[in-house]
Amino acid sequence: MASGGLQGIGHIPYSKDEYWRECCERLGYECLVKSDIYKTLHIHTLPTMEKMLASRAKHRVVVGGNRSGKSFGAAQEILPYLFWSNTRGWLVSSTYDNAEEIRRKLDDILEGKAGLERVERATNLQVGQYSYSLKSHTLLMFTGSFLKLKSAESPNSMHAEPLDYVVIDEAALLPYILYDTRIVPRLVDAGGHVLSIGTLEWQQGEWFEEYFQYGQVKNKMGIESWYHPTKDNYHLYVAKGGETADDVAAEYEANWK
Repeated sequence: MASGGLQGIGHIPYSKDEYWRECCERLGYECLVKSDIYKTLHIHTLPTMEKMLASRAKHRVVVGGNRSGKSFGAAQEILPYLFWSNTRGWLVSSTYDNAEEIRRKLDDILEGKAGLERVERATNLQVGQYSYSLKSHTLLMFTGSFLKLKSAESPNSMHAEPLDYVVIDEAALLPYILYDTRIVPRLVDAGGHVLSIGTLEWQQGEWFEEYFQYGQVKNKMGIESWYHPTKDNYHLYVAKGGETADDVAAEYEANWK
């Protein structure tokens, strides 16, 4: 693992491709890839989310339906950065309660799948341990990496601090002024990137819809976007009545037998 964060590589590679080889050469060692972590932890990646996770765009945008799996996709994006040494990230949402929902998904993965031990102390973490403080909304890993939860209701908590990545949940509820003045500047020093997810609410986050539209075609802004409807989440099945196993398999492209 790296001793000083991402050391300028930007994104953790998704697979062992040419970009991965470039990262290994720059770092001087064979670095981890996202897909290996997911495979080891038996995490199945939905097709749209796989495209997002593999993208190296500066600004990634995912518009999804309710219960489409976008929150779990956000947790998947954060996970590899926690296992890398000394990375710094924020999880931003409209409220702390909303951010906590994704953090709890991370808890389920770290404890339930990775077998890590959650401890109360935030110092002297041993290999295989992590801590989370509800008071400071900070998750600390034994790798030295941290994830801080931030709320649009507390903009003053978004103080100056260099970051490797930011994940924004319910992005349509986030005012653009917070995105532009409190989030993007935090990413400049480390060459970081941002992932914005949400549904189209047409409220404070008009920028979210605009960035989604920009990201649908090649652009010079470094934006890439995807639409992820609820029907694409084949972990979620809603019975219609009368369908057979073959019907379900055909619709969700999965073997349900």
